[in-house]
Amino acid sequence: VAFVICALAGLSTALGGLIVASNATPSERFLAAALGFSAGVMLYISLVELLPTAIATGRHHAAVYGVIGGMAVMAVSLVLLT
Repeated sequence: VAFVICALAGLSTALGGLIVASNATPSERFLAAALGFSAGVMLYISLVELLPTAIATGRHHAAVYGVIGGMAVMAVSLVLLT
């Protein structure tokens, strides 16, 4: 269940980025704000919703590594796409 929620959050971020980027003349401020908002939503879901569940099941280290890995993937994709 947690994986599906994270996957959907990641897909919504990618979809939002594509929608904003496909506009005829998107301003850089709007694009940065939209991507920042999407990243904040993903971070909230990961830390507030999924981490307590992982702690309750005893797999909190895997959850933290997943959050760090997701942040790394996002950082690399932002560097490669800009």
